[in-house]
Amino acid sequence: MDKLTLYPGNWLYNASVIGFLNVISWKLGEDVIENWLNEDGSISIDKTIFEPVKVGKENIPKSLVCYVEYLTENEDIEEWLENKDKKGNSNREKLEEYYNEMGEFGYKLVRAFNKLFSKNMPYQNLVQQGDRKEFIIFLLNLFSMANNKVTYRCDLCGNERAIEPDETSKLEKRLFKFDLMHSSLLGPSAGEFPNSFWNNNASLRICPICSYFIIHHHLAVTQLEDGSEIFINAPSFLIMWYLNKYVKAINEKVKTSEARKLLGMSVMEMALKVNIQLGKWTMMNIEVVSKLKVRHKKKVDYNLEFYSLPHEVISLLLNRKISSILTEIGETSILNLVLSQNYERIMEIGEKVFKIALQKLSEESNKTKKDKSDEDDEFIAHYFQLVKEKSDLIKISQKLFELYLLIMEKQKGRL
Repeated sequence: MDKLTLYPGNWLYNASVIGFLNVISWKLGEDVIENWLNEDGSISIDKTIFEPVKVGKENIPKSLVCYVEYLTENEDIEEWLENKDKKGNSNREKLEEYYNEMGEFGYKLVRAFNKLFSKNMPYQNLVQQGDRKEFIIFLLNLFSMANNKVTYRCDLCGNERAIEPDETSKLEKRLFKFDLMHSSLLGPSAGEFPNSFWNNNASLRICPICSYFIIHHHLAVTQLEDGSEIFINAPSFLIMWYLNKYVKAINEKVKTSEARKLLGMSVMEMALKVNIQLGKWTMMNIEVVSKLKVRHKKKVDYNLEFYSLPHEVISLLLNRKISSILTEIGETSILNLVLSQNYERIMEIGEKVFKIALQKLSEESNKTKKDKSDEDDEFIAHYFQLVKEKSDLIKISQKLFELYLLIMEKQKGRL
C-alpha cells in the first residue's frame, strides 16, 4: 500500500496535518487515523485517500469529498440556494453548471469553497471563484506535479518537493508562495517587505502537498472561553492527535481560559486512556500555542504566546496511578498545586483536612461547635468545591496523603 510519511515540524505545519486528520476522522472514523499514527512520532497516510472518486460526471479526490461534506454538514443548502444577488439571480440559478456536472454535491462544493476562501474566511482569496475547477485538477495531480521538474526545499515541511509555479497559472502562484492568504497571523504581504528571518526574501516556498494541508490548520485549534485559540504542539503526531482531541473534549465540559490547566488535564486523560511511553525529550517539547485577538484602538491585532509544562510535571501526570488519584479527587485546586510543583502544600492541605474532619466528627458526637468552624468551612470551600458530605473529608485527606507519597516515590525513581 502506497504511503505518504510525514514527520512533525513547525507548529503551523503540524496544525495543518492535525486539521486534515480531523476531517478524515470525522468521515472514516478514528480507527483509520490511529492505524496511520506511528510510535516514532511520524504518520503514514494511505495515499488512496487522495485518489479520485466519481461524483456525477467529475472525478473528485476522496479527501476533498470528505472536506466538502465536513464543512457543509450543518449547512441549510436549500436555504442558501434561494439567496439572491443584487441582480435578483439566486445561487441555484448561478450554479446550474455545477449541479449538471456533480448533482447536489456541486452545490456543496461551492458552499464549502465559500467557507474557506470568501471574504473574512480563513484563507480569503487563496482559491478564487474562477479557480474552483483548476483547484480540483491541482489536487488530482498532487503527487505528480513535481515529476521531471526542478525541485526546491519546502519551507513549511522541509522536504525537497517545492516547485516553481506555472507562469500561466495565477492559482499556483498564490498556492506556492506563503502569504497572508495562507495565514493572516504569520503570512507576509508577498512581494512587498523582505524578511530578515527568511534570508531577506519576501515569502517562503510551499510545496503542493503542504499547499493542500495548510487549508486545514484552522480546524486543529480549540477556542477557549476568553476567545483565544490554542493548539497543543509536540514532536510527535501521535501525541498531538490525542492531546488536541482531549483538549477539545475537556474544554467543552469545563469551559476555561486556563491553557496550562487544559494541557495538564489532557495529559492526564491521555495517561489514563492511551498506553504511550514518552521520552524525556518529548516531554520537554510539549507546548501550548495560544493565539488571542486584541484591539489597539480601532486596529485588530493578535498576540501569539507559547506555554509549556516542566518535563517533571508531564512525567507525573503521565503516571497512571497519579493521574487516576488526581481524577478521583477531581479538584482543580489540587491539580494546580501539581502543575506549579507545590507538592509540600498537598501534604499540608491533607493534614489540615484530616484535622477538620476529626473536629467535625467530634462536634457532632458532643453536639458542640467550636469558634473556628466558620474558618474551617471557608478553607474547605476554597480548596474543595465538590465536597458534599462531611464524611468525604476523611477520604479526601487519605487521597491527598496517597497523592503526595506517589509523587515522592516518582521523584525518587521508585514508581
